[in-house]
Amino acid sequence: MKGIFLGYRGTAGQVERIELGWVENNNTLCKENETPDLIYCNDNGFYDLGLNLKNKFPSAKLIFNVLDIPKKYYPEINLEDLKDKLKKADIITTISKFSQDQIKEYLNLNSNIIFNPIKNVANINIKREIDFLYIGRLYEPNKRFSLALQALSLLNINKNQFLIAGPDDPGHGLNYIGCVDDKTLNLLYNKSKILICTTEYGVLGLPPIEAVICGCIPILCKDNPAVQEFKLDNFAFPPNPNEIAKAIMEINKEKLQPEVDLVGKNLFNLLNKNKIAKNIEELI
Repeated sequence: MKGIFLGYRGTAGQVERIELGWVENNNTLCKENETPDLIYCNDNGFYDLGLNLKNKFPSAKLIFNVLDIPKKYYPEINLEDLKDKLKKADIITTISKFSQDQIKEYLNLNSNIIFNPIKNVANINIKREIDFLYIGRLYEPNKRFSLALQALSLLNINKNQFLIAGPDDPGHGLNYIGCVDDKTLNLLYNKSKILICTTEYGVLGLPPIEAVICGCIPILCKDNPAVQEFKLDNFAFPPNPNEIAKAIMEINKEKLQPEVDLVGKNLFNLLNKNKIAKNIEELI
């Protein structure tokens, strides 16, 4: 089948990985003026372009993917406009059970879950020299980065033991290395003992999942519904600094590592690019 994939590209995007999985599954990317079987829009910034292509190629299946509906933090979001656009798609997809429930609650529309594909990560069995790792944005309200800082402050760790990578500089003399490429990211996961992710509000993000695949122990919060969806319950704790600090102090790595490895294997099978591309193909 021939597909057109629209969405943000680069380190933070998903589309290039979906395209690669699509091609590796013996499909093709549509060339200019060829008629596609599929027009896939990974996020709402590309819905209008997708609709224009649908008008040009009416036989193609148009998929609109919804990353989430952050109404809790952005109450001014125009739900009617979003609903009107989504109704023009042949198929609506979304990245989690939580966001699927949002679409039903706020828009009364049905959707199919297609998870975001993981990056090219794997457990390469090297020495873990980084005690604590944080990957991603810091200042979006649902990230609760201050909760991670408060928990680690109770452990009296040296600032150099906590490595932060992503687009937001935390300042305060913390060990921040900025954004990293995918190869470096894989090394960071493999060199780290623990990844801290205090995100709430349903969409967990890829770093905790990728970290587990690389054998790194995640520390998560119980109030994020995605923890259960991805079978990460045993790595989740109440969202307060004392409970998180206590959990870190009580970690028995030798006892926990077999579970980390098993969960990581299952998540890789669920979220690798070829599996995600196949799931999209089966919707058409």
